[in-house]
Amino acid sequence: MVKTITITENAYEKINAMKRRDESFSELFGRLAETGKGNVKELFGLLKKSEAEIATERKRWVEARKRLSKGLAESINARA
Repeated sequence: MVKTITITENAYEKINAMKRRDESFSELFGRLAETGKGNVKELFGLLKKSEAEIATERKRWVEARKRLSKGLAESINARA
């Protein structure tokens, strides 16, 4: 089943900034709904933030992802 929603251009831009390159909007909403830290309530709270606040949070998320990826790579290499 598919549902259609209407959002403002501003809301679309903010949600799109949260979406990973390889995921659909449906996958984004599913991911946010399933995790304890990035949930739908957080998503809609984010829509109230300014562009600068969102850019800061996005940068923080990207850096956290990089640290996690680096840590995982180091762990894998240590086992090899």
